Amino acid sequence: MARVSLETVPPEEAIRFFRAKHDLRSFDWRDLWQAEHAAAFTVAKSAGFDILGDIRESLDQALAEGATGQAFKKRLKPLLQAKGWWGRREVVDPLTGQVVEATLGTPRRLQTIYRTNLRTAYAAGQWERIQRVKGGMPYLAYYTAGDERVRDEHRRWHGTVLPVDHPWWQTHFPPNDWGCRCKAVQLSRRQLEQRGLEVSEEPSSATRSWRNKRTGKVETVPEGVGPGWAYNPGAVRGAQLGRVLADKIGAMPEPMARAAVQDMLGGSGARYLMAGKPDAVPLPVTVLPPVIERALGGETLQLAMLSAATAARQVSRHGDVGVEDYAVVQQLVDRGRARVEGSRHVGFMGWVAGQLWKAVVKWTADGRERHVTTLRRATPRNLRAFERRGELLRDEAPGGP
Repeated sequence: MARVSLETVPPEEAIRFFRAKHDLRSFDWRDLWQAEHAAAFTVAKSAGFDILGDIRESLDQALAEGATGQAFKKRLKPLLQAKGWWGRREVVDPLTGQVVEATLGTPRRLQTIYRTNLRTAYAAGQWERIQRVKGGMPYLAYYTAGDERVRDEHRRWHGTVLPVDHPWWQTHFPPNDWGCRCKAVQLSRRQLEQRGLEVSEEPSSATRSWRNKRTGKVETVPEGVGPGWAYNPGAVRGAQLGRVLADKIGAMPEPMARAAVQDMLGGSGARYLMAGKPDAVPLPVTVLPPVIERALGGETLQLAMLSAATAARQVSRHGDVGVEDYAVVQQLVDRGRARVEGSRHVGFMGWVAGQLWKAVVKWTADGRERHVTTLRRATPRNLRAFERRGELLRDEAPGGP
């Protein structure tokens, strides 16, 4: 398999995009939709298998070192076979609970995983660079691979020139389907003239309806773009991706949401966040129990997130609290004492594994988002002061040390 390259785009941007994602096990590629793939790293049929970290590590190496698809497959195959993720097997679909026969690892699947993840990461990295230099290079031209394998719809887009900020690039920035080899080339006004190009009319914006059989939702898909590909991987970053991720997990049944959050806390995206990276995707930390949500006027399942800015403050103020410690937040909000602190804050205190902890969750002014603003070790004196400050929402501590 030929080595994937991104021509002029430095790999650092693609690597940052990939490392910022949070791990999320899934059963089917349709379980995540468009920008959700920019927020989360997943592999279809990974649910129930401890293989996501192995595949992610190998992809990270491929991005950082330029490893070929052949080297990627050679490294992964024995690891996946040893863990039982290879060939056809009976597995449980977590969405339906049914046992189905499914194809797990194969050389072809590994090739698809390699190409898809590298091309989307490169696309996101390229978009970051495009935005930095668009003042002097304000145009993008769409080019295909120029051979007989090019899709007819993509061939019609070949040579399309539009301004960088034209809305068309939000849904048609390549890749635009599985195996798509198209590319966008950034140009200045002078380069446009040298190539004999002019700004084009926007290509046809015809759409079609496509029903996602996993969710039952009918999606509107642009003609020529594969279902789930009509998004620009680099156009949604940081806090926006956190909102995408929170909405996705919040729509899951509560047991699945809780499992997803705990998986993410143990993933490399969480470590990237706690390393103080400003472009990190906010991390889901806890599912807020209904008793807390109802007390504050909420009705639906909500997640409290840890933002990149808060993670950086935590590291500076409470350096003894690591990302692995955030697993205690769920136990605090489930069983610890809880009380309102200020207009939009709820504090939680309780004992977990012999240690007294305090966590604080803040509601945004519009009520749409919840953020974990504090996690720290506490003392019995702190607990007594906590109890004296006002009426408790819940007095149900899990016990002493």
